[in-house]
Amino acid sequence: MSPLLLDRLEAVKDIPLSVGSHNRPPDDCAPGEFCDREAFAYVTGQDWTDHPENCSPVISAFLRRFQDSTDQAGRDALKAWTLDPANIARQEATANDGHDQERGFMACDWACRVALPL
Repeated sequence: MSPLLLDRLEAVKDIPLSVGSHNRPPDDCAPGEFCDREAFAYVTGQDWTDHPENCSPVISAFLRRFQDSTDQAGRDALKAWTLDPANIARQEATANDGHDQERGFMACDWACRVALPL
């Protein structure tokens, strides 16, 4: 499991999520903008990426798509969930745990039953 870097968590707490991928911030500087997965990677000490290795790729793909297609209120709620320390540990526990096929079926079911009708 990656360490939660509390100084980084504090540095990004008031910066809202924004759509798309973003450039790496200069060394030793907090990012000025980021997406959900970039924020997660940043506070867990990963290289700057929106494909963090310390979380299931299926969950990451779902969250990238969700955050890019929701409004700012949805992104704010997603950020609050994603950067909650207890949820960071939960996300990290999904990396390489062998359950991605099931997660893919769940995401497909959600897309058909919830997202498509909207």
